[in-house]
Amino acid sequence: MTIKSIKLLLTWFAIFSFSNISFSKNIALSSDENFYISQSNIDHYIFYYNSGIDRARNGDYKGALKDYTRALVLMPGSIDAYINRGTVKRHLGDYTGALDDYTKVIAIDKNDYIAFYNRATLKDELGDYEGALKDYNRVITLRPKYVHPYFFRALIHKRNKNYKEAIFDLNMVLSLDSRYPGAYKNRGIVKELDGDLQGACADWRRAFGIGRHDAKRWVATQCE
Repeated sequence: MTIKSIKLLLTWFAIFSFSNISFSKNIALSSDENFYISQSNIDHYIFYYNSGIDRARNGDYKGALKDYTRALVLMPGSIDAYINRGTVKRHLGDYTGALDDYTKVIAIDKNDYIAFYNRATLKDELGDYEGALKDYNRVITLRPKYVHPYFFRALIHKRNKNYKEAIFDLNMVLSLDSRYPGAYKNRGIVKELDGDLQGACADWRRAFGIGRHDAKRWVATQCE
């Protein structure tokens, strides 16, 4: 029996992204050096873990939750199962439970950027902007070329009227992905708020050029 090497990475747009993290990296994690995992437990863990993935893909989040919980009884230190269960809980509206699962992963591995990222986006969604900002900072430290945390950190800076910091992050987004959805549009908005209408218009024109048709209205009303 083989395990599907997959993590449910929930982005702000509720898109699942699947990783290539290997089973062997996460299977035996436990704080107890004497913790023994029998082959039977491993086989049953793989069954429930894979079943959880299939159920989540098909939108059966309640079933997936049960499967991941069973998997964690068999393998209490499974990082992947905690992350996936947290994401399923988020889909079911159990935000406290989701935060708890992501935090458990971080307690096991303080360098797991997916747990920090998922926790950051959930804190962001719930209005805990300070907590989200700290987690985005950690993700960027761990994965400096990972584009999403720069974008969402920029939105928090914009919300806090820290326009220079927001522009810096949006510049980073565009250096990593020149067609990132919303980057030119939001950088234009920040520039306008910071008093740079000429720069804002240039960004809105770029946004329109890569398919952001809502930017055309701003160019027509403010830039011509």
